[in-house]
Amino acid sequence: MRPTVNFVVSAEGVRKAVFYFMSAFIAVVVLAVIFMIVDAGNMRIKTPVLTGRLTAIKAEYDSLPKIQDMPSAEKIASIRRKVALINALNIGRSSGVTELLFEMEKLTPQEIGFTSFQYSLEDRSLQVGARAKKQETIPVFIEALEKSPFYSGVRLEKQSQKESAGGGMLTDFILKFSEEQQ
Repeated sequence: MRPTVNFVVSAEGVRKAVFYFMSAFIAVVVLAVIFMIVDAGNMRIKTPVLTGRLTAIKAEYDSLPKIQDMPSAEKIASIRRKVALINALNIGRSSGVTELLFEMEKLTPQEIGFTSFQYSLEDRSLQVGARAKKQETIPVFIEALEKSPFYSGVRLEKQSQKESAGGGMLTDFILKFSEEQQ
């Protein structure tokens, strides 16, 4: 047999228990409100300083060049070394690689980006690898090069298409041509 416990609860006992519970609850609520008021006051003091710092950081971030727009540092350094070497060897002869690249940059449609560039001192020929977002820009680019006084014998050596990460088609191509003798 289990022992049993009988409770006798009086109305007066219930009232006292409810009173103590409500008093404790009200005290906790009052303390929470006081802490919120104090904390809100501190935030009002800090908010302009934090907002100013956040604005300065955002302006600095926006001024930074975006990574996808920039070639890698190694690729830039490699191209600069090649151009410097070719220009050093090319002093006093025809246009120079820098002028050829500058002219090519002016003639290149925005939908075309270069992937490689080779210049041969022996036969003064150029081979350019590029990628086009729109295939119809390739003939426009070739025509612009043919009309330029810097280049001659422009020909399409190779062309292939592949799907881009965004789902569209990209066209890789290689052009070969000679530097126009001046």
